[in-house]
Amino acid sequence: MANKKFEEFIPDLQPWNIYEERLEQHFVANGVEEEAIKVAILISSVSAPTYTLLRDLCFPEAPKTKTFAELSQLLATHYGGQVSTWRERCTFFDLRQETEEKIADWYARIRSAAVTCKFGADLTKVLLNKFVSGMCPSKILDRLCEEDEKATMEQMVSLAMKTENAIMASKTSSRSTVNVHVIDHQQASSSSSSRVRRQGQDGGWQHGTRRTMHGSSNVNVNSSVNQMSKCKICGNKHKNSCKYKDYICNICKKIGHLARVCLAHKNSVNFIDSEAEEDIYTLDSIESRIVDLCHVQVKVDNPFKIQVKIEGKIYEMIIDSGAGISAITKETYINNFSHFRLTSDDLLLKSYEGSVFSPEGYFIIDMGYKSKKIPVKLYVVQKGSANILGRDWIKAFNIRLEMMNQIGFHLPQCTLY
Repeated sequence: MANKKFEEFIPDLQPWNIYEERLEQHFVANGVEEEAIKVAILISSVSAPTYTLLRDLCFPEAPKTKTFAELSQLLATHYGGQVSTWRERCTFFDLRQETEEKIADWYARIRSAAVTCKFGADLTKVLLNKFVSGMCPSKILDRLCEEDEKATMEQMVSLAMKTENAIMASKTSSRSTVNVHVIDHQQASSSSSSRVRRQGQDGGWQHGTRRTMHGSSNVNVNSSVNQMSKCKICGNKHKNSCKYKDYICNICKKIGHLARVCLAHKNSVNFIDSEAEEDIYTLDSIESRIVDLCHVQVKVDNPFKIQVKIEGKIYEMIIDSGAGISAITKETYINNFSHFRLTSDDLLLKSYEGSVFSPEGYFIIDMGYKSKKIPVKLYVVQKGSANILGRDWIKAFNIRLEMMNQIGFHLPQCTLY
């Protein structure tokens, strides 16, 4: 025989409409179809105070003479009261995700709050807008904002949960080590370009060349530069009068030349100043840019590394004053920063072997070093083998890097100020 008894209705524990829905399913589960039995189960399932209230509401008739639907309506009107739809909507639109609240919990909370708002056919659209706009600032929100506005509710919730899981997984996974390079910053003033020495795989020393210049597909950069004489003021090759003739040298403090060509600088310590003179380009009218990336380097056992703070995590990177930009490997991007959308530009990079290629793109992120926190543009490089901080980072943080090269086969010594 089916169980006809149902749990007691307690107004302080649950609203009547929820209790009514559960009671109706109890009827279905137990095959209760007769109206008189439904009324009897309802009357026997309420407490004595509730039954007394029900008698008063039915007076002068007895509750047993009413139908189940009539009794339910009386109790719903009494316990539910008159709900203000606009007040419920104000409460709904004021909802905000808590900092540690899971995506699933946040989604469930806004759906629950929408029940009494009577959004009708617009329910899904309103829920989607609230789901995104009510989220607290986070990587998850940044990722959702990259999606097209035509994305469905299911797609956005699924994407948010996947991003949340990926972030949680990345916090527990260990970061893999990467190969790094360090720079030999010795300059030879007799060369037409900055020449350095690098240690090859065989332990011997070879020569490499670093150039930072603009370039384009319809201009032969090398031939154009080689036809010009080297300027004694700035060290570049150009035809016109040098625009740096009135500049003050950062080494000897005399007017008329830059530090790169200073005679007092020969056989002394190299440095990178806050004005980043190495970033002066020789062909200003050419639209595209070619920037060296790890082109000037010495392969040693102890490259110059520093620790920076990004999004609350510590990352170890190397300082590469031979690189015109700061860059990370694609592997680092995928494992740690894939929630940032990459932006493309016309930048071209020159690899260590001399080949020119385009980066995957760049994103801008706040980077902290010591007590400073500055937005830094990080390029993502498919061919990269190291995470590097270039001259743009050095200039942004106003850092001087001195590299003392000794004659012979001694390794460079670095000091960071």
